[in-house]
Amino acid sequence: MKSLALNARVRGVVGLLLIGLTCLAQPPEIWTIIPRVVAVVNLNEGSTPTLAYELARLVGIFALAVAAPMLAAFCSPRWKWFLFLLFFSSLVTNAVFHRVSGHSMAYVDWVILWQAKANIGDAVSEYFRPLVKATIGVTPLLAGFMLVPVVQRRIWPWAAGATLLSIGVFVAQCVTTQGGDTGLFPRSTSLHGKLVSTAFDRPMARYTYATDRQPDAKPIADHIVLVIDESVSHDYFSRVVLPRIRASNSAWRVHDFGLATSMSNCSMATNVMLRKLAGADSVALDVYRNPLVWSLARNAGLATWLLDAQLGGFGHNLFDDVERSLIDHRPWVRTGHDANLVDRLRAAWSGAPSFTLVIKQGAHFPYEKKYPARYASDSPVLSAPYVRGSERRTHYVNAVDYQTGDFFRRLSEVVPAARTIVLYTSDHGQNIEDSPGLTHCNSSVGVQAIEGIVPLLILANFDVGGLAEAATRNRDRMSQFDMVETLRGFLGYGSQSMASSGLFRASGDPVPGFVYGSPFGFFGRPVQMLPVDRPAYRRQENERWSNSP
Repeated sequence: MKSLALNARVRGVVGLLLIGLTCLAQPPEIWTIIPRVVAVVNLNEGSTPTLAYELARLVGIFALAVAAPMLAAFCSPRWKWFLFLLFFSSLVTNAVFHRVSGHSMAYVDWVILWQAKANIGDAVSEYFRPLVKATIGVTPLLAGFMLVPVVQRRIWPWAAGATLLSIGVFVAQCVTTQGGDTGLFPRSTSLHGKLVSTAFDRPMARYTYATDRQPDAKPIADHIVLVIDESVSHDYFSRVVLPRIRASNSAWRVHDFGLATSMSNCSMATNVMLRKLAGADSVALDVYRNPLVWSLARNAGLATWLLDAQLGGFGHNLFDDVERSLIDHRPWVRTGHDANLVDRLRAAWSGAPSFTLVIKQGAHFPYEKKYPARYASDSPVLSAPYVRGSERRTHYVNAVDYQTGDFFRRLSEVVPAARTIVLYTSDHGQNIEDSPGLTHCNSSVGVQAIEGIVPLLILANFDVGGLAEAATRNRDRMSQFDMVETLRGFLGYGSQSMASSGLFRASGDPVPGFVYGSPFGFFGRPVQMLPVDRPAYRRQENERWSNSP
């Protein structure tokens, strides 16, 4: 009996060590926080009370995050494995994010991930290996829970209390600092702290859907189309797709504004801001208070069409039942080898005057799944040293050519008789192994200009006065914020002359950059915007593509 008891104690000690080491080994490890404590103390001129407080707070936070799973391991099976799933899911999720992005997940990162949850399938497919590695890295927690024996005493209230207290400390920090410093917390409970914190993240204003406002003039065309491509970077578009557009004998008049900044480096944010026609100086309030473009189009006498090749207007980009009720036509759309997107456009153009929003399937990761296995682009850029330096870039070229190149090829063959204007852009750019971090949607750390650089074109089958001159004058200077100002004018709204605003303006500084993080201004904070030095970016882009055919 003594031998059995000794073995149980040894197993318990080993199990607790495994649990503790697993929790502390997850980034950020406790020793990586020490430099921050030193910085805080230095700001306070090395005061002993400040040092004592910071160290006590640090030790307390990590002690709770380790004590909670240790106590849970002693609980009865029902509580033990329920709490285990809480800790395991939090540790794995944070570990995957760290492996993929290179930094710890802060609250704003969680907000972006939550808003993009409709793309979880793509994320799992793209990051399957990091997911497996992260899961393996956390398996010692499972071993520890299996080794620690269940005790007869009612220990679950202590385990549950420690878990709730650990989550509560995170929530208190998150709310009081408006999401600040939340990437520094231990990982065993922080995921659930982020989830609870969203309940305290109140909207800045009531979300507006519609307006009674009437246009100031008639729409510029019978049919107006806004095409939002997916993950198409300007530098690839300009080298893979644009040459073919220019070489076609289509009757469309193509006005290329060159390099433009997107509204955001993340698809949900850009899509919502575009539908809300948000301005650069008041992003968060505009996202709440501006009416949706559907309402403005309807008031202008245009039938509304949504051609969403991704999810049909369900489950992504914050579409809901109220917004869908403002859309007259929502036919199912396919892209790729069985594409019917241009046929759907022809249907929209064959009826009453219309406004159509196209949300394309583009070149979102995993790139190799956005084109058939046997497809290979014949673009000469595939032989560029820059592209050949990464297999992912090769896949990306194929995806862009297959999805976007095919769309423009089909569009060039269909030119309606009625006056029609098409605005084309992408939701954001792509960081394809150019810098550490995610391909896009970086928010708290590592945001790169390349994530927000996109193409911007306007196609028309009639002469739009001043548009050709504007495209030449404002090449590489425009933003999607300028584009929506012009779109508003195309729909007939605005007291100012359309020829002096938006894409047509003759003077004024370019919009400084693009939004990263939440466009809703979480916890009432203003949105964050990354400044973009366009000339510097242009130089970097040219260096990347030097020696290209």
